Amino acid sequence: MELVDRPAIEVIGLQVDAAFDDLATVVPAAWAQLFERADAIIGRTGTTFLELSTDLGNGRYRELVGAQVVGGTPPPAGMLAELVYEARWVHELHHGPLEDIGATFALMLDFLADQGLHADGVKLDVGYGADGPHDLYVRLAGPTP
Repeated sequence: MELVDRPAIEVIGLQVDAAFDDLATVVPAAWAQLFERADAIIGRTGTTFLELSTDLGNGRYRELVGAQVVGGTPPPAGMLAELVYEARWVHELHHGPLEDIGATFALMLDFLADQGLHADGVKLDVGYGADGPHDLYVRLAGPTP
């Protein structure tokens, strides 16, 4: 695991807000919709897709499944754009089944705790739509620019 500084990025995609227990149903449904409409996202900067997760507290999460785009790209109807600001993150490359990504994120949180650092509740998972590993990121708590 390593600490990295990531520049700001813009993401366009489909957003769902749900209780933790509902994520296993609503997130795959959002992915299915996104893949059906992926060609409508103009200005994509790569070939893979990503999931941006925000812990809203009280067991609720916001998941944005989408793609990184050139800044200022307008979202298609029914999608939204979100800016992920420049920040320091812990990074880990996840090899293996998608169902094990949660365990890798847990190891990343343990790593931060061991370093005396804290996460701010935002996670980024880059690599959907490809056959390779996923780049996982957990954003460190700190001042918002």
